[in-house]
Amino acid sequence: MNILLLAQWYEPVIGGEEIHVRTLAHELAGRGHRVTVAAIAHPERPERYWDGPVRVHRMRGSLQRVPFLFSDEARQSLPPFADPGIAAGLRDLVRGLRPDIVHAHNWIVYSYLPVRARSVPLVLTLHDYSLTCATKVRLYRGSACSGPAVAKCLRCTADHYGAIKGPITLGALWAMHPTVHAAVDCVVSVSGAVERDNAVPRHARRHVVIPNFIDHAFESSRADIAPGFLPADPYIMYAGSLSRIKGVEPLLDAYGGLDAKRRPPLVMVGYRGHERIAALDRLPAGARLITDVPRATVAEAWRRSLFAVVPSVCPEAFGLVALEAMLFGRPAIVSDIGGLRELVTDGVSGLVVRPGDVADLRTALDRLAGDPALRQRLGSGARAAAIRFRAERVIPAIESLYESLRR
Repeated sequence: MNILLLAQWYEPVIGGEEIHVRTLAHELAGRGHRVTVAAIAHPERPERYWDGPVRVHRMRGSLQRVPFLFSDEARQSLPPFADPGIAAGLRDLVRGLRPDIVHAHNWIVYSYLPVRARSVPLVLTLHDYSLTCATKVRLYRGSACSGPAVAKCLRCTADHYGAIKGPITLGALWAMHPTVHAAVDCVVSVSGAVERDNAVPRHARRHVVIPNFIDHAFESSRADIAPGFLPADPYIMYAGSLSRIKGVEPLLDAYGGLDAKRRPPLVMVGYRGHERIAALDRLPAGARLITDVPRATVAEAWRRSLFAVVPSVCPEAFGLVALEAMLFGRPAIVSDIGGLRELVTDGVSGLVVRPGDVADLRTALDRLAGDPALRQRLGSGARAAAIRFRAERVIPAIESLYESLRR
C-alpha cells in the first residue's frame, strides 16, 4: 500500500506520539509498504529528506510565520482548524503521491479536511484527549478533569494558551467537532481511556482501540554507557517530559522523604520544555538528571534499572515509558489514572498509587526498593504483560484496518 502519515511533529522532536509515528512508519515500510510522513517544518530539518526507508515532507504553516504565537520554536502546535499553509502543502502532496490511505495523528487532521481526497480513506489516531479537551490533557487546576463545561474550559484554556489564544482554540475545537467525525472513516484510540474520554463511541462513524507498541529495534538495541553516566549502584528510573503534568514534583518530594542511607539512586531521563520547575534545580541527594539521551541509551538504562516510576498527575493516554520498562522485565510504579490503569495491574506487573499523593508514592518506592523478591515477581508479570504490545502483534491490526477501509 501507498500510505501517507500526517503528524504535527516528527523526529528530532521526542515524545510518545512522535515515537509512535516514527516507529509505525518504519515498521510499515519494513513490511513492504511505501510510506511518506508529512509533518510541520522544523529548524533542524530540511523540507524533503529520507529517514531510512521513509520519505519525509516538511511543510511550513501560516501560523508558524508568526513566532510570538509559540513558546517553543521546535514544538509549534497546529490549531484545531485548518492552517492555510499546511492545507496547501497537503493538497499538493496528496495530488503527487496518490496514497491508498491517509492516516492522521491528532490536530493536523484539521488542516487536511478542506483538501481531503474523498476517494482515499482517512484514519485518525488519537494519542491524547484532543477531541474534547483544548489543552489535550484533561487536567484542571492540577487534578484530573471531570469533563468539559463552558465556564471551566474557558478558564482553563485561557490559563494554558493566554487570554486571546485560549477562547479561540476552544471555540474552534468545539465548532469543528461534528465536521471531523463526519469526515474521518475510522477513529483509532491508543487506549480505552482515550476512546471513552474523547466521547468517540458516541460520535464516530467507526472506531477501534489499537494500543501503542514497542518495535524490535528498541528492545534489541544496545548502547555503550560512559563511566559515570549512570550510577554504579542499581537505581530507580523515571523517563519522559520534565513537566508538572508528569508528576515530577510529587516524585522528587516522595524520593526526598525516603531514608537517605537506604534509598537507591534516582535517575531522571527526560527533556525540558518551556516549563520551568524549580524543584529540578535543587535535586535531593542521590537524584540525577540526564537530558538529550538517544533512544538506544534509554533502552540500556532500562536494562540496568531496578524499576520504573510513572507518577503522572494527568490522565496518561497510554504510558509508553511504563511499557518500555516492562518489556525489559522491570516493574512500574504508576498513577491510578488514564491509560496507565489498562497497562499495569497492581500487585501483578507493578504497583498503582493515587495521582499526586506523595505519601502513597513514597510508600510504594520504599516497598519496591527494599524487596528484591517482590521486584522479581512483579518484573516477571511486567514482562508477560508487555509482550502483548510488541510491534509484530499490533501492526497487523493496523494493516487489517487499512485493508478493510480500502474495500
